[in-house]
Amino acid sequence: MSSVKELLTSTPLQSIDAKVLLSFLCHQFLGWSKSQLISRDHEALPEGLLLEWKRFEQQRLEGLPVAYLIGTKAFHNIELQVNNSVLIPRPETELLVDFAIQEIEKRLSADSELIHCLDLGTGSGAIALAIAFHFKDHPKAVERLKILATDTSTEALVTAETNSAHLGLGHFVSFKQSDWFSTLGVQTFDLIISNPPYISKDDPHLKLGDLRFEPISALTDFSNGLANYVELIYSAKSFLLSGGCIAFEHGYNQSKEISDLLLFEGFSSPQTLQDLAGLDRITFSYLN
Repeated sequence: MSSVKELLTSTPLQSIDAKVLLSFLCHQFLGWSKSQLISRDHEALPEGLLLEWKRFEQQRLEGLPVAYLIGTKAFHNIELQVNNSVLIPRPETELLVDFAIQEIEKRLSADSELIHCLDLGTGSGAIALAIAFHFKDHPKAVERLKILATDTSTEALVTAETNSAHLGLGHFVSFKQSDWFSTLGVQTFDLIISNPPYISKDDPHLKLGDLRFEPISALTDFSNGLANYVELIYSAKSFLLSGGCIAFEHGYNQSKEISDLLLFEGFSSPQTLQDLAGLDRITFSYLN
């Protein structure tokens, strides 16, 4: 029989991937905590765990994302269930969550009205649920913050609703199937946020790494990468309150085009935030 130490030494997987997979399996089979993965790394592991490890190891070598193998992904202080019907949440998307939290906090302090937030293309629910989780014990937010999260995919919405129920955030977040704004009727929001598909259809990265296994419709607009922003920015004017804010995640080289679209549609002075790598990542603006 093999031990954790022996498996980590002999595996061809990257160290971080191997540790995450082994931690998951040791918890599933043995109830071990992450610290026990270190303190008991010399102990022989049971046959069932080793067989599952071999399966995981092979699937990861074939490129299947770690998050899909273990079925979860950590994101902005929450743990989300993920599967191949949803995009795997990325660390850079946490910047959009942070911006939304700051915007909501300003509005909570400024007046006593309800604050309506719209998350378009929610996928696993990552953005909406991370925002809600941040405010779950905030007395003003409990009474005044309402988040609507939409997606066109039935499978994605099932995943998002499962995550919401698991986190106990149903009082903050509701879900609706919609192709962007198409089924929302007459509603207005203080804040609209979205991480839409923004990879160009010809981008070679779509055929590399984890992206090969993620839902293609969550990655690309099947055009030049800007088609969704054109539609969203044009339509958002009918759904934002005066003084309302719209914020997008986007590719590192798309901020100028998105800013130009916002200005053309009458939004004021777009601003762009950079991620931890120093790349343009979030652009936001306000409706006059």
